[in-house]
Amino acid sequence: MGKNSFRIEIRGQRDPSLPVTIDRALPSPLAPFYTSNDWMAFCDKIDQTLEPLTALKEKIHRRNVFSIWWIVGTLLITAISAGISYLTGKIGEIYPLFIVLGVLMGLVPAAIQIYTDSMAVIERVTIKEDLQRVIDEHERDEKRSDITFHLRDEVYTTFEYIDGEYGRGYIPVNKSLHYILCVIDNVLPASTIPMGAEVEPVATAVVPSTFDTLALEEGTNTDNKQKSIHERLQELETVKGMLSEEENNHKKSSILAQNST
Repeated sequence: MGKNSFRIEIRGQRDPSLPVTIDRALPSPLAPFYTSNDWMAFCDKIDQTLEPLTALKEKIHRRNVFSIWWIVGTLLITAISAGISYLTGKIGEIYPLFIVLGVLMGLVPAAIQIYTDSMAVIERVTIKEDLQRVIDEHERDEKRSDITFHLRDEVYTTFEYIDGEYGRGYIPVNKSLHYILCVIDNVLPASTIPMGAEVEPVATAVVPSTFDTLALEEGTNTDNKQKSIHERLQELETVKGMLSEEENNHKKSSILAQNST
């Protein structure tokens, strides 16, 4: 048996008009393991964690719009000042103003961009850590060892066709992709499921775990007496991580009590 791996996309990453959200369609390989309500609850937690990323994207968009209008406004003021100084014959006296406007035209947008980008790096790291925390908590709550989620980032280069005033052709464009990689163990042979393929739910045999065996044995005496107290305590130790402290103490007391009888 192998692993079935597929991507769950995080959408709206680059489009300023779209919020950043997870793809809410329940992948068919997960259909045997999740109800629609359980999947929607998981997606709600992911989307809540992604809300700061939507706000960050809007902040960067506003910065870009402000920078464009700042440059346009500065150029307009420079042109008006130059026209007035030319008409009044004081073109020489206004040179210092041109220098100041030129410095401000480039300095202000550059300073804002540097500050915003540095803050964006910090915020992205925080968002990524929060996403990983939500995924880890989900796996811990589900208590499933056969389904795991991994946060992934990919940076790749693609070529886009440009037909502009100064020529046409393909130019390289760097893009990033963010998604959650889901891995399901022991569903179908890996060779039969290509990356990203959708499969129908498959019925799999359920093998009782040591924990299930201990639970079924509780209350019976015939099989328990055939095992030593040491063997039963060893079995309990193997599933200790699946039990609460209260459950573990209860089962240990039950084993000791049955042995004494």
